Amino acid sequence: MNNLNNSSTEGFWLFLIGLLAWWSYDSGYGSCDEYASEYSCGYVVDRADYEVFYWENLQAQNAEDERAIGRVVGLRECKNVAMRHAALIREVWNERAYICVLVDDGAFVEKHRLL
Repeated sequence: MNNLNNSSTEGFWLFLIGLLAWWSYDSGYGSCDEYASEYSCGYVVDRADYEVFYWENLQAQNAEDERAIGRVVGLRECKNVAMRHAALIREVWNERAYICVLVDDGAFVEKHRLL
């Protein structure tokens, strides 16, 4: 009977650790080293709200050329919006020309690009 209790206890703790790991990844809470973020990686990549900024004529380095071009969910969609905008204005795509600004509770909190 003692082995059964140890096995059940071990199984419970493994389940609990797995549940906490999943919750940390999926909930938005936690941190993400890959993106140097206070939020979880799953949240940053797939579920966060972003304001998309694009810097037209990047080579000129004129800050007045940077402007918001949309609001999206997720880094993939952020990059897609920026790429469509570059095509629309007939600019050659440049990874440095866009930035995704994470919006949390109405405030700009972090800047990211899709890695």
